[in-house]
Amino acid sequence: MQALFPMLSVERGRDISVLLGQALKDAFPLKKAHRQDLPYNIVQLSRLLTVERAEMRHPYWASPAMTGAYVHYFLPWNIYRMSRLFSGLHLATPPDDGRYLLLDLGSGPMTVPVALWLSCPEWRSKKIVVCAVDCAGHPLQIGKAILESLARQAGTEPWEVVPVQSSLEQGIRRAGQIIQKGCTPWLVTAANVLNELEPLKKVRLGDEEDADFEKTRLNDITGLVSSMLRHAPKQARALFIEPGTRLGGLTLMGVRSMLREEGMHIEAPCHHNGLCPLYRGDDYGDTEDDDLFMQEEEPEHQGPQGQVSKLAGRSWCHFTFTSIGAPSWLRALAEPTGLAKETLSLSFLLFSAAREENQDEEQDGRKTCLRIISQPFSVPRRKGQCRYACSGHGLILLEDAEKYASGTKLSLAQAGADIAKAPQDARSGARCLAVDGNGHKGTEVFEESGHHPFAHKSGRKHEDAGTKSRSFRRHERGSSQYPKKAAKKNREGSRQHPKDLGR
Repeated sequence: MQALFPMLSVERGRDISVLLGQALKDAFPLKKAHRQDLPYNIVQLSRLLTVERAEMRHPYWASPAMTGAYVHYFLPWNIYRMSRLFSGLHLATPPDDGRYLLLDLGSGPMTVPVALWLSCPEWRSKKIVVCAVDCAGHPLQIGKAILESLARQAGTEPWEVVPVQSSLEQGIRRAGQIIQKGCTPWLVTAANVLNELEPLKKVRLGDEEDADFEKTRLNDITGLVSSMLRHAPKQARALFIEPGTRLGGLTLMGVRSMLREEGMHIEAPCHHNGLCPLYRGDDYGDTEDDDLFMQEEEPEHQGPQGQVSKLAGRSWCHFTFTSIGAPSWLRALAEPTGLAKETLSLSFLLFSAAREENQDEEQDGRKTCLRIISQPFSVPRRKGQCRYACSGHGLILLEDAEKYASGTKLSLAQAGADIAKAPQDARSGARCLAVDGNGHKGTEVFEESGHHPFAHKSGRKHEDAGTKSRSFRRHERGSSQYPKKAAKKNREGSRQHPKDLGR
């Protein structure tokens, strides 16, 4: 398996630099004054979508200057970020015959379809119907113009676009009408929108509200998408992407719990359908102590259920990767704004309908699959720089793992029963294993994704870009919720333990 966020090929990098650059100019050409003021407008929009968000009275799409700043700066950064993810996911390509639905929820200027078109050229000639759902109509028209410009430059037929200005729930039902007319559902996406949802309604029993019966929009959307996948081909997938912030990561961890209840199969980043080691939901125990390591019964149709770690509720699942390879014009535009970034981050969930042929990779009991989920950090009396990894058996603390980039997939040649005998880290409860096999007898690690050539070399020194600039502490549509700042290094001799798993 390749790296989760591989560097783009020369061809794909050129497409983003040249084709996308021209498409943005075609879709939303800047007036001379707006072009001259672009760096200033970028900074203003960054503030408007972060520290001043509560004071925003009108959508920024209503301002040509702010729209220009978004389209020519924030949008291409998000497209590049998602292109890196698409390059590592290797989604199944639709067949040549038939029409195939791409349902994009909270589409905005169609960031996800554009990123998919740029990073997966094998999709370009397919008959794709993009059902783009958003509450605002203006960004949908801009996104449609971008896709048309890309196709025109590449000499291919543009994808059919069906803009739907509505709520997400109504948009899913509109997609159902498209499916009934002979279009096959293939991919459902939602990027940077789920963390914005508020409860749709609450059920009251008598005079008091019963939280156990609270009905949220996330429940509704998760149920509708799951139902669509159950009636789709086995290759159909749904992909939810959120910022790598605390809010974004915790949102998707909650969604993952809902998907397990729906019987969905988690494809990535998890290699198991068991409990998330970092998520502490209402059903994990009656007390906080019970929540720490409560073992859930293991249904026959599922793999190992794992353990909830001591970091549950204090950390969140997200990944970081270098911004090297982004278009030179985009990096140059960032310099005068003070918003230049070294790394990018995101959280995501890829899932499908659970089927008999879908099995956890650890189900045979002969190996354990891990996903690196942190930046490197130091732990006293542990060899080299350590990283946290997620597995179906709970959280793992890997020694001497600096070379493995965030998101790397590893296969451990050791059964779960043997891992349970490994020593535990007192702070996190994670099982401590050494990559080279010296930390626990019989442990051997095989890297399947290849280490990232730009993995950081100095532990916590290089933090997630979200902690360095305002623009990427927010999601594409803006959020006033920021992750907490990383704790300062403790006194000499204490561990540099990342509370937020390496931000």
